[in-house]
Amino acid sequence: MRKDKIQTGRIYHIVGRGVHKNNIFHEQFDWYRFMLSIMKFQYNDLNKVQISMTTITKNFFTYSKIPFESSDADGNFFEKFVSIGVFCLMNNHYHITIRCDVEGGLSKYMQRLLTSHAQFYNNKYAKSGHLFEAAYRAHHIKDERQYNTIVNYIHNNPKDLEGWKENCHLFPFSTLMDSLGDNRWGKHLDLNLWKNTVETFQ
Repeated sequence: MRKDKIQTGRIYHIVGRGVHKNNIFHEQFDWYRFMLSIMKFQYNDLNKVQISMTTITKNFFTYSKIPFESSDADGNFFEKFVSIGVFCLMNNHYHITIRCDVEGGLSKYMQRLLTSHAQFYNNKYAKSGHLFEAAYRAHHIKDERQYNTIVNYIHNNPKDLEGWKENCHLFPFSTLMDSLGDNRWGKHLDLNLWKNTVETFQ
């Protein structure tokens, strides 16, 4: 898989899929857990980000806010490896836009995310071996126009699923509903990732 050189302060479109294009999610809990993991593993010190998987309930469909913090009691934000822009999970693959915030941060984040899900999946379904393809793709997004095009592409992925062609805005495993309504993820998700990147790193 092609992977552009990763540099701090740049935004990347991450794409990964199951080995042999096999499904990587089966039950709703699998999807919810992966979304929570997308949020959790962006933080450097996981001891500061306590996320109980018991918070994953059907209320997620109605924009329930996930109760975990992005800062300490004094309002100091936790250090992050990466910042998350948008994402969409499909049956056998996923898309995420990510900014690398520290040197080596993106690779550390992806290792955490994929290892966690693979271990969870293999334990739950009594499987062994690789769950994901050998490498994910990381494409550098060079300008705002390209970023917006990719965001639209990511958010329109569910149209290929039965029953979702006209209802991508209701698909619960995508950030389109967060960009159109209440952001379920609060400060853990940066829906203005391009603008904030330009202001912070350029």
